[in-house]
Amino acid sequence: MQRPRVKIAMSNTDRVIEFVSASGLILMFAIMLLYYRKLPTTIPQHYNAAGEPDAFGNKSTVWILPILAFVVYSMLTAALRYSHRFNFPYKITEENAERQYRNSVLMLRILKLIIVFGFCYLTYATVQNGLGEMNGIGVMFLPLFLAMIFGVNAIFIYRGFKLR
Repeated sequence: MQRPRVKIAMSNTDRVIEFVSASGLILMFAIMLLYYRKLPTTIPQHYNAAGEPDAFGNKSTVWILPILAFVVYSMLTAALRYSHRFNFPYKITEENAERQYRNSVLMLRILKLIIVFGFCYLTYATVQNGLGEMNGIGVMFLPLFLAMIFGVNAIFIYRGFKLR
């Protein structure tokens, strides 16, 4: 059986989330344009689980973060058009399709926002580490980032079960 296709119109909440996510991307590139010339030749390019720099490389590697964020942002944005193809742990019917698709699309938008701002923070912190203004990204970055990603997934999967 093929799932019903339902076009999900953007709500005001969706528009705000998209605007803030796009603003995070712009901010990331602005940080790079403002600070790139000031960076020393060698900067941190990897952090351990404690948030301490544990690998260093050429300053040009810092461009990987905003470029990767842009690629992930673009892929998630494209995926939003295909909500009928998402993987659901319950049956999608004509009756529940719009509710389920709207729920999953909102989840993906929020995840996109978290990912963009996680990358934005990493870009900022890497620049600040390179300039000697910070030492590491903080011990709480990884646990908070993962908690937000898994927490959002758990909340929206729970909501999906309730929306059946």
